[in-house]
Amino acid sequence: ANYWGMSPTCFGPHDQRLIMKRGDVLSYRGPKLGHPLTVIGQPVANLWLASDCEDTDLAVKLCVVEPGGRVVSVTNGAFRCRFRDSWSSPKPLQPGVAALIRIPMAQTACRFPAGSRMMLQITSSCFPRILPNPNTMEPTFSTAPHKTARNTILFGGATASALELPVMEP
Repeated sequence: ANYWGMSPTCFGPHDQRLIMKRGDVLSYRGPKLGHPLTVIGQPVANLWLASDCEDTDLAVKLCVVEPGGRVVSVTNGAFRCRFRDSWSSPKPLQPGVAALIRIPMAQTACRFPAGSRMMLQITSSCFPRILPNPNTMEPTFSTAPHKTARNTILFGGATASALELPVMEP
């Protein structure tokens, strides 16, 4: 499901390094793994977000950085922030106020080899997989003006963004 084949270059796992050059993508790379690490289950990105809009999307990819430098997506997830507390009662973000956004990713089973690194990529869009968010509380297909969101991912202290990994011990 991660690879829709929407163009001839998108079939199967492909190198994510071009995406990393975009100004709207954050990439957090971990240290080289000293031993293989097996992840089986559903990773979750817990991100503290401060936005200047009432709503925005967050899209994440868990990737493996191979020893040769290639970056390959393992699984991904996305979340429309207005639904962070409830699917039935959307709630706007308070502009400039930190909110915890939990982004479940698709189930995965991956063995990250020794010498590789884990990478988490974060952005605020995933079109055409997910329709653009107007970054307001308006419905997706509204003709009301859209806004450009300026988002900040926070880390450290009380706003420590983190990645939950279901690790299988050897």
